[in-house]
Amino acid sequence: MTGILSEVELVQAMLQREVVVIPATSVDQIGPTLDLRLGTQFIVKRMDRLPHYDPREFRQTHDEDPEKIMRRYEIVKRVDPQQPFWLHPGRFAVGCTLEYVHLDPQIGGDLEGTSSWAREGLNVHSTAGLIHPGHSGTITFELHNVGTHPVALYSGTNVAQLRLYRLAGPAPWAYADRNARYAKYVAPTIGRPWEDWTFEALSEQIGCRSDHD
Repeated sequence: MTGILSEVELVQAMLQREVVVIPATSVDQIGPTLDLRLGTQFIVKRMDRLPHYDPREFRQTHDEDPEKIMRRYEIVKRVDPQQPFWLHPGRFAVGCTLEYVHLDPQIGGDLEGTSSWAREGLNVHSTAGLIHPGHSGTITFELHNVGTHPVALYSGTNVAQLRLYRLAGPAPWAYADRNARYAKYVAPTIGRPWEDWTFEALSEQIGCRSDHD
């Protein structure tokens, strides 16, 4: 990739619609990075219905009854920004940006938290901070409270920032299309690791071993 987009280059990319953000951003959100706000929906695991997580079991359940997957989770909606979503120490929730972000196939990004929230123990992503070139949709937050006190999260709050870069050369394909499972979403969605091709191969090997036991 080439260098990270500067503030001027970011503004130019937005004017040329290589970077599209809906709803339109405030001038205060644009700098060396693009500030991103917390959306209005969250997903948490229901411990009474989900005592453990085994992707093989989820794959089988999904094949038999896809709706049962979501019944093991709880979707919490907080449309009113005056009503907080409480994230307790050690707890995890999936959220997303208030903004719908579209990137040109030549532009990708890296998601990072903000210093202010990091000092309160809030992580906005675990490991999945890479935003593929050509991304379209909201951006997922993997929210984790590693602090010592419950944190009140309000929709519309700047909790993250996106560092954008331009590819050094033409892309051989649209990278976002290769990861289309999570493309063009407007709300947070659960992960589906059982759909990874590597897990597919591993699962078949495990199944073969079980048949011979």
